[in-house]
Amino acid sequence: MPVEIRKATEIDLKVIHQLASSIWRKHYPGIISNEQIDYMLKKMYSADSLLQQLKDGHEFYLAAVNQNPIGYYSYTETTSGKYFLHKLY
Repeated sequence: MPVEIRKATEIDLKVIHQLASSIWRKHYPGIISNEQIDYMLKKMYSADSLLQQLKDGHEFYLAAVNQNPIGYYSYTETTSGKYFLHKLY
């Protein structure tokens, strides 16, 4: 099955939030506490936080198989032609 990648918009932020919650709650227990997971999700993936990141120039992309979102990434351009990868899940 091919993976489709497309640029996310403000409308997609809820999907990114849902993916982050699912991914973090599945893969981070045992590495960090549930309290830390909750804190990080609130800090980086609340609706307000995601919207602010978008306004601050973060480019978000969604990966999907058969139109079902399976992952995402975000980056910013730091200087001309140089980029910083913030998220890759």
